[in-house]
Amino acid sequence: MIGLLLALALVQQRPAPQVMSAVDRDHVVVGDVVELTVRITSQTPEPVQISLPPLLGFELVEPE
Repeated sequence: MIGLLLALALVQQRPAPQVMSAVDRDHVVVGDVVELTVRITSQTPEPVQISLPPLLGFELVEPE
């Protein structure tokens, strides 16, 4: 039982993933293309899943 509690305590002590987001410019006007970069760094080997909120007012386009 103590081993299980210790294992659970170690799992809970993992550092949270770090999240960084940025766009490639400071000012835009309607019709400009903006590149949004989201970078997640994790200290664990498990994949990190994210879900972005709806980007209301934006149209997603494929890079050329």
